[in-house]
Amino acid sequence: SARHDVSRQSQFHTMALVNLSARIIENSYFLRHFENQWLLRFHLQAESVGLFSEGMLAFDGDGAICAVNQSALNLLGHERGGLLGLTVDSLFDCPRDELFARASTQASTNWPLRTRDGRRLYAAVRGQPRSVPCAVKPQAEA
Repeated sequence: SARHDVSRQSQFHTMALVNLSARIIENSYFLRHFENQWLLRFHLQAESVGLFSEGMLAFDGDGAICAVNQSALNLLGHERGGLLGLTVDSLFDCPRDELFARASTQASTNWPLRTRDGRRLYAAVRGQPRSVPCAVKPQAEA
């Protein structure tokens, strides 16, 4: 009946709203809980970095992954236990020093980033920018 179809459609919309709300809450908690960690934000589309469907991956100063959100797991095709403890440069075709150098406190600029299996994502890194270390030539003794 028509009434049954309307009820089913209402349930679908209600579930979609609940799922969206849960994702927004998860991402807000993630951002707050890991505010002192490096944070890689990424998505398949550049315009979606920073939105509720983005993947987020928190990592420490050595590049070791300490947390991921559900969207990151979905985008990378991994399970949570399989990512924790790995280094970011084992997942992405980008040296960790380059990730550190691209960081900003707002993570407002994104760039193309490839996974090790060749998929193209767009990413931004939140953290205090680090310069890439360079070799210093010893001065000749006078």
